Amino acid sequence: MLNTTGIKTLVFSSLLAGALCFGYWKYRAIDVRSKELQRNQQTIEQVRQEVRDLETRLDQTRVRIKALENDPVEAEAAARRIGRTVRSKTETVFHLDESSMVAPPAAPAPGTSGVGLPETGATATAPAAPKPPDTP
Repeated sequence: MLNTTGIKTLVFSSLLAGALCFGYWKYRAIDVRSKELQRNQQTIEQVRQEVRDLETRLDQTRVRIKALENDPVEAEAAARRIGRTVRSKTETVFHLDESSMVAPPAAPAPGTSGVGLPETGATATAPAAPKPPDTP
């Protein structure tokens, strides 16, 4: 003879345990937290990659700084590039306005007489030479 009260108790306790587990899973929002954890892990990996890239740039910058400290020619070139500096009393800077400069007309190729070329009637003028700065 089969003991039905033991089976009923086992089924009832299994259903109760299952319901409690399901309720706990819903209450704790395990699925939402799992997705959030995955997003956070992706964000952490992106930040780690960015840190690696910044460390690489920092190492490259340190190498450039050492090169500037040890090479006076490179230091002078960097100073000219960044600060647009010149050597005092040994160099003169001329600023040319390229927008006012007119290109000279094209000369005919050697050995040709220029026959067949259209006449434009325009004459090119050479730009005025810049004045050196006044020196005291």
